[in-house]
Amino acid sequence: STLFPYTTLFRSGTILIFQSGPPSQITGGYLTVNASDGGVNFAPGVTARTIQNSMGVYRTGNPWVETVNPSLLAANGGISSSYYVPNTTPGVFGANPYIYGPHWFNDDLSLNKTIPIMERVRATLQFQFLNVFNHPAFGLGTLAAQSLSFAQTTGTITTARRLEIRANIEF
Repeated sequence: STLFPYTTLFRSGTILIFQSGPPSQITGGYLTVNASDGGVNFAPGVTARTIQNSMGVYRTGNPWVETVNPSLLAANGGISSSYYVPNTTPGVFGANPYIYGPHWFNDDLSLNKTIPIMERVRATLQFQFLNVFNHPAFGLGTLAAQSLSFAQTTGTITTARRLEIRANIEF
């Protein structure tokens, strides 16, 4: 009708974010070069790419997740020495490469409904669902060669699902 020219259908929108994980540096934990981390020494045939290719989210039944393949870990929870060890040679830098955590995605959704009240007055209802699928994205955890909780994390880089509701009267 011409008295109420506004639609009463829902309008929706979405924002989808898909990105690589956050960067983190592999460290040795020994301050062997002027009070700076001396880095790590990779085993023969192992590179930072080897560690990067093992990135993922591995649920092991513990109250945390592993962000590298558990096959890279020693029995004590640290990185296996068959991959890399801390550089302990004074005055010599080892490798301190950056690797990226598991990729992640987030989807936000909005629904809007305009309801005519009078000729020049309308109500608008807005619903916003932030992280609509409640998908967690985990941080990397520590990648220090000496850590006994290597790549273990319970921390997330996203928030839990949230619903925001707003009502407007427009005139």
